[in-house]
Amino acid sequence: MLAAALSKFSQQRERTGLSLTLFPPDNAFRRAMAWLYELRLTQGLLFVTILLNFMLTVTLDASQFKPGSELYGFLNGLLVFSALAFTFEAVSYVVAYGFISGEHAYLRSWWNRFDLVVCFFMWLDVLLLTAGKHSFPSLAVIRVIRVLLVVRLFPMFQGVDIILSSIHQCLPGLLNIVGILGAFFLFYAVVGIEFWLMSFSRKCALVAPSEDELGTFEILPIVPTTYCKQITWPRNTFSKQSLFGGSHTCPDGTECVRHSNPNFGFTSFDNLPSALLLLFHVTSLDDWQATLMHPLFESESSFRFVSWLYFLSFVFLTAFLVLNLFVAVVTSSFK
Repeated sequence: MLAAALSKFSQQRERTGLSLTLFPPDNAFRRAMAWLYELRLTQGLLFVTILLNFMLTVTLDASQFKPGSELYGFLNGLLVFSALAFTFEAVSYVVAYGFISGEHAYLRSWWNRFDLVVCFFMWLDVLLLTAGKHSFPSLAVIRVIRVLLVVRLFPMFQGVDIILSSIHQCLPGLLNIVGILGAFFLFYAVVGIEFWLMSFSRKCALVAPSEDELGTFEILPIVPTTYCKQITWPRNTFSKQSLFGGSHTCPDGTECVRHSNPNFGFTSFDNLPSALLLLFHVTSLDDWQATLMHPLFESESSFRFVSWLYFLSFVFLTAFLVLNLFVAVVTSSFK
């Protein structure tokens, strides 16, 4: 199976024109570089190098491998070997088939362009490590890009080309569905802001003078968290009241105050980005009922039917209808 996979990399290509404006098709050096590139042993070495490079990237980030240790030096050596191997592959291909011009020129293949970018970042990683920049801020980003070399293994497996070409063919349809999905998100986000602005930040809390004798107060939200309809402390404070009015529902001895929104302030309908993030949470169907609907039922108790209608219609249109259109468009491209 491995030999069959490697044979996909070892297809003979026709050499035409001058390579790098120097080497004609029958040039001995050019023929030798083409032979080396097409050799199964070379492609097998690259296959192993990709796997080693992936393991190397993961291992170098482990905290137990400190700079200066023998293991760290060995892994850096593997990094240099990987960079040299991919550089040799690129150079041999360019000499054999050309860089820009020619039917099989290096830059005519998206896989080769991908290799060129990753190889550049590999050598940048080597230079930074050689210069002692072990904690360089961008080093982690460079290593993440280098991990993408695993994608280079995709053409070795049967069926991957069909999947990639099918995805490429269905991209226009997918973009149309993304537009429809975005329109639904924007519409429901604006409606949610109009209906439930500040609803997640109105909470019942104990309000008591602090002990610093500066006239300040301590606000201690009660546990479990209880949401309320209208802010009652401080007095005459502007708040988005319940659409259907009503007094606050806090227990005796507590006040309805403006406090932080749940989940570190990210869950709310107070602005458009937060509303879009909240709706994405709903689309994931991940415990959104307890996280979102319970606070809205408490803060807008007279508004429960609208809450049910709002969220159930959104789930049906996005999580069930529109997302299934993605599957339909992709599967239709295989026919």
